[in-house]
Amino acid sequence: MDIGDKVQHFSTGSIGIVIDSSYEVDSAFQQMCVVWEDDLAPHKDSWERSEALSIIPHEPYVYSFPD
Repeated sequence: MDIGDKVQHFSTGSIGIVIDSSYEVDSAFQQMCVVWEDDLAPHKDSWERSEALSIIPHEPYVYSFPD
């Protein structure tokens, strides 16, 4: 799972975009910061363990600027 991936939370069903990631202190667990796109999540963004999320197939955003 990478920054920019579209994900769905297993328990709430909420859909969002991963904007950051980090590992828990003294642990191998990775957490993803997700900005939620709907009102199913209790907050607009949250840190979630990667095993609580599933990747939704999507067209990746291309970061380019016209000349």
